[in-house]
Amino acid sequence: MKQLADLLKSEEGTEFLRENEIYTHPAQFTTQLKKPTVLFGAKQDPIDKPVVYAGQQIYLDYTASVRDKIQLLAELDGPIDSFFLWLDTDRSGSDKLISKIIWPVDETQVSISISTGKNKNIETRFVKLDQKQIRSSIDRLGTLIRQTNPSQKAIESYSALRKLFSETNASTLAELNLEVTSFLVEDYLQVSINNIIASQLIQDPIVLDALKCLISQREGVIEAYNNSVQKLVELGIDPQVRKLPPFYLPLHFSCDQDNTRVNLTYNKKGEDHYAAGECKCGKTFEFFIGSNTNVNLDEVVSTNRWSPDVTLPLLLREGISGAIVGKSSALYGIVLNQVLKEALSKTPVPMLVPNSSGDTNPQSLIHNYINQ
Repeated sequence: MKQLADLLKSEEGTEFLRENEIYTHPAQFTTQLKKPTVLFGAKQDPIDKPVVYAGQQIYLDYTASVRDKIQLLAELDGPIDSFFLWLDTDRSGSDKLISKIIWPVDETQVSISISTGKNKNIETRFVKLDQKQIRSSIDRLGTLIRQTNPSQKAIESYSALRKLFSETNASTLAELNLEVTSFLVEDYLQVSINNIIASQLIQDPIVLDALKCLISQREGVIEAYNNSVQKLVELGIDPQVRKLPPFYLPLHFSCDQDNTRVNLTYNKKGEDHYAAGECKCGKTFEFFIGSNTNVNLDEVVSTNRWSPDVTLPLLLREGISGAIVGKSSALYGIVLNQVLKEALSKTPVPMLVPNSSGDTNPQSLIHNYINQ
């Protein structure tokens, strides 16, 4: 199956990408941007600029691909507003860099955990931190640094990072990761961006209205989504996502007993509709989401424990003009754009993919910051 990199190698592939609103040149991308319909945050300001965002799960450390998205967002030319959306609503175990620092030693890599493996199915915003483990982890990193690069510059950089870890008041993994992320972006990359946290943004009326619309058009959304996935597969392109089942809902809920992230599915009883799920702890959930064609999400939204799935970009459409995306999200962005057009009668989102920076250094931001 072809990946994005494969498509970019041929004229035919790049033309296919352009036809699906995926660009690799900022100038081409910015000419496609239109002003959003509304502004997040219940702002009454006049809408006089396009709004572009980039998104990423909020990690403890990052690869070069995330750095490229950050820098590209900050460097966009023209009268454009922008923000970086940090997702604290994903499972902490969905990627090792969410809760670990990976440090190279000789031909191997040492993994230093900030959070235990038992939290892997819990969203980062609900993962509680152990201050003793935080201090032990950063001290362990210091030992490795002295073994692999005992230069004065490396020790000074490590000391600044250690100060952040030692003095943090963060109580959750998401809070600590945001502190570390801000430190790396501002002190190391020397970039200024507008940070927005997903768990806060998804409570915005714009997002909630879009969620209601998405659920009210659930069957059409599923059909358009699955048709688009199938078309990409037939073209030999990896869509990066699977087809949706008939009981699909774009909702997750974090169990109020053990914080495990639970997938909610559609259930109908007479004319009433429900979002239902069962946690591995044995607790079951059933949230009323409306009757007949009237969607009502008050019950699940009021818990402040719900979260969206990969379709989150659909919920942001009214408030954004374009997006900077990674290699995998660009391909499933094609799927989401088809849903926007076919099921929701909205215009697709132009997407900009960062060009390879040419940096062949495979190490993370923390490693490069220490060894700069």
